[in-house]
Amino acid sequence: ENTSVRSAMAENLSDGASIIPSIPDISPGLRSIASDTETRKFVLEQLSNVPSLGRRVGAGLFRRAAYRAMNSPVLPEEARKQLSEVNNRVADAIEPAASTKEDA
Repeated sequence: ENTSVRSAMAENLSDGASIIPSIPDISPGLRSIASDTETRKFVLEQLSNVPSLGRRVGAGLFRRAAYRAMNSPVLPEEARKQLSEVNNRVADAIEPAASTKEDA
């Protein structure tokens, strides 16, 4: 059934490509890992850490952009300050910086 829908959709597209992706074949090795209850539990437990990791990575990218803006030799000083401040504020909104001993 999926094949006939894909064919019908492909006929209506100018380049003949299908907008409905095909179902990938799952290798026997991956299938055996997915069928193991303990492995499935472990993977599901680890998934709860993904949003936290995403926030850390995103905040880190904004902090890096702030650092690069402040050290840019081509930007005027006021632009550097504003870019750096905005990027640091966005980073802190995403993931507040951990307080250090110097902050205390």
